[in-house]
Amino acid sequence: MSKAIGWVERQQFEAQARLFGIKVKNGTVSGKGNSGPVAGAHATVESVGELQKRYTATRMLLTGPFALAFKKKRDERQIFLTIIGADDAYTILIELKGDPKHQASARQFAARFNSLASS
Repeated sequence: MSKAIGWVERQQFEAQARLFGIKVKNGTVSGKGNSGPVAGAHATVESVGELQKRYTATRMLLTGPFALAFKKKRDERQIFLTIIGADDAYTILIELKGDPKHQASARQFAARFNSLASS
């Protein structure tokens, strides 16, 4: 890992990685039985699935025809954080829950990881 970032930021980054089941230390990334150097690696976040909207009986009773505007949302997306090493030397695939909070956190992690991998 590059020494260009501060100690506190590095600790935060490593803690965030641990939340995803990934270990990033001393220029090496590991997770799900695979490991390799951070340098030259690339992280991406992908979502698969759908966001479903449906009507509920309670909404129909309370709002009548306006229930069409108040659909209940159910998030059934799967989120994958993928780290691919330089020259496809290794791949780490982490499945996250479909909570949008996880997606935002995963995208932040991927951006930080890519920044470190390219420096």
